[in-house]
Amino acid sequence: MPCTSKLADLKFKPKGIILSGSPYSVYDDDAPHADPGIYTLGVPILGIRYGLQELCCNYKGQVAKCDHR
Repeated sequence: MPCTSKLADLKFKPKGIILSGSPYSVYDDDAPHADPGIYTLGVPILGIRYGLQELCCNYKGQVAKCDHR
């Protein structure tokens, strides 16, 4: 399901959450962001690529730009 899904719309409580990749950077103006309520559910959250950027920004970390891959 999209990361923009709202927790209030779910008919179940997830046992864990995986935030995966995206072509966006969390600093893009139109970047999607997860419902902030996921961070208070008390379940494990795994961030992969963009998902890790999203986790980092939520916990007041920084995502630095790299000039190479």
